[in-house]
Amino acid sequence: TSDQQVFNHMMRKPNQWPGISAPHRAWIMDAWGNTLKLGGLALPLFINGHGYFVQQAHKRLKVDPLCVHATYSLDNHDAVAKMQRFREAGLWEADSDGYFSMSGATEERNGYLALNGSISPDLQKLVDAYKAKREPPSNIHVHAHALRGYILELRDALALAHALGRTLILPQWTCFCDRLWSGSDDIFH
Repeated sequence: TSDQQVFNHMMRKPNQWPGISAPHRAWIMDAWGNTLKLGGLALPLFINGHGYFVQQAHKRLKVDPLCVHATYSLDNHDAVAKMQRFREAGLWEADSDGYFSMSGATEERNGYLALNGSISPDLQKLVDAYKAKREPPSNIHVHAHALRGYILELRDALALAHALGRTLILPQWTCFCDRLWSGSDDIFH
């Protein structure tokens, strides 16, 4: 059970959904038998993980959030996955000095090899076809096509990095199918 499920259980009234109601346009409301006050926060400044990492709303709105909440990572809510998400976004500063060093490596490394991720002409054609039909390219068909290409790129890059004795730096690939966003109440386990 995560802190979110505990909070949801505390806030929900029996036989009511969602269990919390506020007067129209109210930013602060009483909860839990008037023993607790809840307040709404401005989403661009207190952004959830989906809005920050996937939608990148802060870039479109040109806002620097005050905090980012690492929401569900759909992998048993693993802290390691959440730390990595922050690390990739440049928001994780709790690593020790040796985290990025080669100390403790089992084999000698001769630098780095960076994989510059690309969108294949076939994938771009598929994306353009959906856009031409005025349909979003964010669907499982496009995602599966992209994933096949990413796996082939990764295979070749891993082989090259191994042959050269280098550490592979991965690109930021595009996810075309980010669809599972609803209250899960831990139904994935």
